[in-house]
Amino acid sequence: IVTTETARAHEVITPDRARLGWMLRRTFRLGSCWAMIERSVLGTPRWHRVARASARIGRGVLTALTGALTLRRTRAVDGVLDGCEGLGMLAGVAGVTLTEYGRDGHRLVRVRRAELGPNG
Repeated sequence: IVTTETARAHEVITPDRARLGWMLRRTFRLGSCWAMIERSVLGTPRWHRVARASARIGRGVLTALTGALTLRRTRAVDGVLDGCEGLGMLAGVAGVTLTEYGRDGHRLVRVRRAELGPNG
């Protein structure tokens, strides 16, 4: 891999990706993928993954409530996204993830144990 300080990278964010629904689906999927990585690659115990997911959900709820009560919309959305990631983490513990780019559109799918790797 070659890096340089002077390189510039540009990414176009399309209007559909700037919507809350898209961000929620992506955050959920990232949470579920991370939980599966922790299981299959890192060998993190189930109880630890459930505890982390629960803490993330709790933090998200508190952040969302704080944002709503103080009328700070960005903070409220950050909390909702954080909680959604925690829900995705819980789904990942159960071996469930969200497909985003299939022909069928967005749907929850159960990942087979063999797809999770040797520690899955």
